[in-house]
Amino acid sequence: MHDVIIEALRRGANAEALEAARAWVAEAPDLADARRWLAVAMAESGDVDGALDHLAQAIELAPDDAELHLLRGTLLLNLRQGEPARAALARATELDPNQVPAYFLQAQLALARGDVAEAERLAKYAARLDPAHPQLTIIEAMAALRSGKPQVAISLLGSPDFAEDNDPQRFFALAFAHMQLGHAAFAEQAFRRVLEIRPDADGVRLLVSRLCQDQRRTDDALEVLAPLLERPEPGFALLRLAGLLELARDRPGRALRWLQPAFAARPLDRHVREAAVTAWLRLDRAADAGRAIESALAAHPEDPALWQALARFTPREHQRALVDRWLERVPDNLDALEALATVQDLDPSADPADTIATTRRVIELDPSRVTSGLRLASLELRDDPAAAIARLRDLLARHEDPQTRQLVGGRLALALDRAGQLEEAVTAWTAQRKQATARAIPLPQPVTPPAEWPVLVAVDDGSARRGLLWGGPGSWVELLAEQAERSGLPLLADRYGPRPPADVFQSPDTAAALADGKLTPQQVVDSWHQGLQRRGVEGAALIDWLRWWDNALLLALRPHLQDTLLLFALRDPRDMLLDWLAFGSPGRLAFESPGAAAAWLAAGLDQVATLHDRNLYPHRIVRLDAGFSRPGAFVEALNDALDTQLPIDPQPRPALERLPAGRWRAYAGVLAKPFASLHAVAERLGYARD
Repeated sequence: MHDVIIEALRRGANAEALEAARAWVAEAPDLADARRWLAVAMAESGDVDGALDHLAQAIELAPDDAELHLLRGTLLLNLRQGEPARAALARATELDPNQVPAYFLQAQLALARGDVAEAERLAKYAARLDPAHPQLTIIEAMAALRSGKPQVAISLLGSPDFAEDNDPQRFFALAFAHMQLGHAAFAEQAFRRVLEIRPDADGVRLLVSRLCQDQRRTDDALEVLAPLLERPEPGFALLRLAGLLELARDRPGRALRWLQPAFAARPLDRHVREAAVTAWLRLDRAADAGRAIESALAAHPEDPALWQALARFTPREHQRALVDRWLERVPDNLDALEALATVQDLDPSADPADTIATTRRVIELDPSRVTSGLRLASLELRDDPAAAIARLRDLLARHEDPQTRQLVGGRLALALDRAGQLEEAVTAWTAQRKQATARAIPLPQPVTPPAEWPVLVAVDDGSARRGLLWGGPGSWVELLAEQAERSGLPLLADRYGPRPPADVFQSPDTAAALADGKLTPQQVVDSWHQGLQRRGVEGAALIDWLRWWDNALLLALRPHLQDTLLLFALRDPRDMLLDWLAFGSPGRLAFESPGAAAAWLAAGLDQVATLHDRNLYPHRIVRLDAGFSRPGAFVEALNDALDTQLPIDPQPRPALERLPAGRWRAYAGVLAKPFASLHAVAERLGYARD
């Protein structure tokens, strides 16, 4: 549709362009691009105020779309009246071809409507008349930016000729160029310069706030929004952003100041709803949450997310009544029926047949329903494994989505394991791992140990204030980390999160770089300490959960870290391989085959065994073989290793049933060759050979 609008604007048929843009908005009112082109058409027709109104709505729909902010800024700074202005400029250049400013203004108007070719054509005319004019560089840079060449734009706009320039358009373009390249700090600096020149540029404030957030400076992000939040009626997008920022700073009370009005205005917005629910839960404000959600349900009774949110604040003994009310309002609603099945499944006094009947009803209404299909298969697995396997295979055939296939395929493999079809289970697990390979990380190769180790300065006298935790795939280290955090251990798990620290321990290449001399031991230690400072924990007692381990890292640890203890999570290496094959690893490590995985795991665990046998560094081995055999087994293992008294709470059931310790023996024939690679290191680590 935008091609039709551009063509009409190029022909000067503004009424035709406006009609097409209005039709597009009527057809897709929630599409930001439709409102963008309506704004362009309105501006070209002289309705600048209307154009800015529609641009504001477009920005609310897509607040991170840099093009929308750039267009709004261009209109605010350059556009006065669309077609009359363009006609006057064209007439001026017709009467006097030496009117250089008129060419530049026409070029800016062309850029505002996205016509890069026209802007470049006009800039060439101007360049013939005044090749040194500073506006020429700005036009060229903005055209490069619109053409997807941000580096060219930066090279043009970074010229020393602009040292004293106060043209906000230059800083707009410079900021967006840096944004395209991912240079958040430079983009922020340029946008702040725009705010110095134009303090009323609200859209720029939103962008500066977002850039601060991207740099983990949440307080700065809120500070730049303060002038907008002080207004009598901040818009929805602003309320949402402020609420999410306050929640990110773990200030739920302050977050609700913004989230509650945002939720009241748009309760169907997923981000606002989830953030408000989180804040209410943290503050234990069930009554406030109930009133707000009930009010939203009065207007939107068919929205399942609102009913599910209300369920989170409803005591267990009243859950059934809530689901009955939901089904009364929306009979045969699939989400409500699934909620009923969950309530029935969790009720120890309920008849399991009721759960099965409800789940079957869901599947009758929608045979492709994943949650109910998995539930029914789990129920069938107890008495009829063949039926469960058939159901899971049927469900797998109904879905092409990779994530769904991963989930269902994993359950199918477990069902095959439970049914004793071990070769089929291994085949299914191997297919699962291959499917995940595209998103996985290649296995880093172990480093050859040095002939001599540097002198050891650390002393194992119980005074260590910091720990470095590592566990190989299948060691259950991720479950240990979860339980340790629940028990109050100061454990850092952000290396596995969306914003990991940027220190050398995060890279799988650090060990090799140390061994090759590309990194010095002091650089490694300094990088870790500086990273701890950026993570806000410098000087605190902590345990840093590492993604990688190689004994070559001892080249840095032995001579420079005196108060640190290594912790290795460990299980029988054969069980580790089987678990890795069945469930993957928290670090998403890829492997070509079970044999390749076994060889890599054996090499890594052999290094741990060497470190332990030769006591190369103060360390503890946390044996997790007991796993889920009894409540609190993970924390018990940690207490035994560290001689601590962390509180032991009943641990929750894992999201998926894990294979018990010793299960590898059932696969001794199917996986004989891979296991053969692990027998020797298993013995070194204290496990029986068979």
